[in-house]
Amino acid sequence: MVLDALPALAEAASESGIEACAADRNVPQDIAARMDSTLLTVIDGDAESAKIVGFAPGAELFVRSPDWTYHRSAGIADIATNAPFDCGTPFQIGSNTKMMTATLLMQLVEEGALSLDDRLSAHLPEVAAGVPFGDKITIRQLANHTSGIFSYTDNAPNGAPGIMEGALSDPDLLTKGYAPEDLIRFAIENGAPNFEPGAEGQWSYSNTGYILIGMILEKSTGEPLSDLFRDRIFAPLGMHDSFLWNAVPQPELNLPSSYYEPPFDIETTSWNMSQAWSAGGVISTAHDMDLFMRGVMAGELFDDTETLAAMRDGVPTDGGFQTYGIGIGEKVGGFWGHGGQTLGFESDVGLFVDQGISLVIWTNSARNLAALGATLVFGALGEAGALEENGAAADSLAGSRWVWISATDASGQTLTVEDPQRYGVFFQDGGELAVKADCNRVLGSYSGDGDVLSLVARASTKALCPPDTLEDEFLKGLQEATGFRRDGGTLVLLQGQGDETMEFEHDAQN
Repeated sequence: MVLDALPALAEAASESGIEACAADRNVPQDIAARMDSTLLTVIDGDAESAKIVGFAPGAELFVRSPDWTYHRSAGIADIATNAPFDCGTPFQIGSNTKMMTATLLMQLVEEGALSLDDRLSAHLPEVAAGVPFGDKITIRQLANHTSGIFSYTDNAPNGAPGIMEGALSDPDLLTKGYAPEDLIRFAIENGAPNFEPGAEGQWSYSNTGYILIGMILEKSTGEPLSDLFRDRIFAPLGMHDSFLWNAVPQPELNLPSSYYEPPFDIETTSWNMSQAWSAGGVISTAHDMDLFMRGVMAGELFDDTETLAAMRDGVPTDGGFQTYGIGIGEKVGGFWGHGGQTLGFESDVGLFVDQGISLVIWTNSARNLAALGATLVFGALGEAGALEENGAAADSLAGSRWVWISATDASGQTLTVEDPQRYGVFFQDGGELAVKADCNRVLGSYSGDGDVLSLVARASTKALCPPDTLEDEFLKGLQEATGFRRDGGTLVLLQGQGDETMEFEHDAQN
């Protein structure tokens, strides 16, 4: 598909409208209107956010409270046929699988089969011998991403594209199957530790860690991971449409066609899911994922109430979570869950615990606003009076889009950005932030009061940018922002005490 075809796709999505699913019931009118708007924004190629983070052909949104259920879908399941996006369609849940892998882990801890403080070397000695710091890394550190181990999905320091990343440019790699040992071998041969295990204040998301946990689970039980998921999670919770898939999806699975990003010229329907396995290889439905979140957060899969408490005992992160426990994290508004991205799907899944409101949002492309599902729905529910909204945002910035033109350091030296359109920031309503960092897209949030400002990155793509990129400097500057001022058509972000600045101007394409 070429760029010129995108308007036709957007028109087709609009014409398909919103489909109310069978579970949709008793939704208050103001909540339904805001949820409809959220759902349509995710698939709207003309939305301001689409210019920064992309949009999706189709999306499904499931939000359930004790009194009502919003369950609707919109958009396109296949851009070649314009087939509508149907309710109840299965999808690749990506890293939401980690919550399930972690649940199995905590069940074995509860049964005394292993301990979170066991060393990797105690369970996989031959593997640990080849992993940097393999004799020090604990299972807990693998599970809460404090091991420092290199993620095999990241582009490697030696220039090798990460597994999955390389598949975007090579159809043979897209369909290539891997054993778990192959994924670990790639991480060992191409990567390097981000830090020593358990280093103070360090956190680094690693899919490699969850492949290792999957291997530990199989060795400890003597059973295939797919059977463990089925017998210990899916069957007890009545998740009849969920399973671990470890190959190229077959047509009878009824997944929609999937794509990487606009202009949807990279179709990823035939991506081999063995590239994710215990880190992201489950296929499920919105209904089943709702059953899972409610079941696991109610402790239904554990015998001891302390097991869930230990699972939620988290560490601070610099990623998409306020804290991250054993395979599950806390996000905005007391939302506990995860999020998932494969090469063709994006999703956010979890539960606003205090209000008992669950959320499942998913799309059939990999880069779009669904990654901020919890933030989007939290804001919509807050506007409707169903949730207490988060703290005050820097309201004067809401709805504005800017491109980076220069930076000034503490000594007065100025860096001029040669191509500002490669670096953009869009301050959305409700405190959501969308960032274009050269060849990567970053989702996050912003908050502030008066001229105080804080920017937080929550989800990022990991493409390898050109040699002249200023991506690192740009993202570092945003993360260090402490305040702002507006001077006519210029936005100035202040770092530290204000002696370092980043200068922006209104996006000329806005």
